[in-house]
Amino acid sequence: MASKSRQLIASLSSRIRGVIFDMDGTLTRPGAIDFARMRERCGIKPGGDIIEFVNNQSEPLRSKLNEILIEEEEFGLKRMELMPDIKQLFDYLIENNINRALLTRNNDTIMNRTVELMNYAKQEPFSVMLSRTFSPPKPHPDAIHHICQRWKLNVNEVLMVGDSLDDIKAGAAAGTKTVLIGLEDNHLYQQALPHADFVIKNLFELINVIENINNNAPESHSSTTTAETIIVQSEEENKPSIENRS
Repeated sequence: MASKSRQLIASLSSRIRGVIFDMDGTLTRPGAIDFARMRERCGIKPGGDIIEFVNNQSEPLRSKLNEILIEEEEFGLKRMELMPDIKQLFDYLIENNINRALLTRNNDTIMNRTVELMNYAKQEPFSVMLSRTFSPPKPHPDAIHHICQRWKLNVNEVLMVGDSLDDIKAGAAAGTKTVLIGLEDNHLYQQALPHADFVIKNLFELINVIENINNNAPESHSSTTTAETIIVQSEEENKPSIENRS
């Protein structure tokens, strides 16, 4: 994998100007939300796509299942902890004017709680935040394209960082380079490993990935954007999103 990453870095022609982060298992420690229990309560087979299963149900079952998801996510809030090195990483991203986005399949409450836990005083840690209210969710690439459009960046100037195959598949389908974070004993990591462009064990190592890419790539003509936090209705109908819009 290290050899593959070195070859990929040498071939890249664009600097990294934006990073899209998954949440659970990427910015927060894995295990806070008990997805196995969530599947069991919803009658979903082990490893099945929870959001897809729930969305495919008709009412009133869909609403009842969504209540279970929210209940289990609320339980997870009590156990949620940030990953180590998150402050150092975001200091670096902000100092280098690199855009940041949060893209999660969790609900708005969990998403906003993560930002509160970060307690980041320098500026808003994310310029765009999308929860599962943005449809279709990962691994579909629409949300990533939406974020890149908001930033006015090409997909080859953006990294997608996550801990699961859904994250890596979404980034690859969108055209971004992908970064897998995790440890070898995690089954999600093993599923995604063959498909990721870069692999890191912690958030601090992401700085090295970005530095290596940007030090080897020429300056591009795209410009980054600054943003103020607003709540908007996304461009496509029925896709509400909480985001910072330039």
